[in-house]
Amino acid sequence: MPPVDRLRMVWSLVEAGLARRGNHGPSPRLQRLLAEFGRYGVKFALLGGYAVGYHSKPRATKDLDLLISGLDRNLERVASALQAFAVPAT
Repeated sequence: MPPVDRLRMVWSLVEAGLARRGNHGPSPRLQRLLAEFGRYGVKFALLGGYAVGYHSKPRATKDLDLLISGLDRNLERVASALQAFAVPAT
């Protein structure tokens, strides 16, 4: 499943709790970043509140925690995805 679709699935699990706190969904920038990760084949794991919501029960969160693999040229794919996302290289 593409990363953006995974995010949307998890978001649907936590949406009600977050809406009560004034949060109205994943930001378009976050969706775009995950779409770039998918386009470039970035290998990553979803951690934190979104992972809990996916595997267990919904949990309100405002951030996204990712574990990025450093194997098999994945960091080069991350760099390419971030460039496409318009994050300046340092």
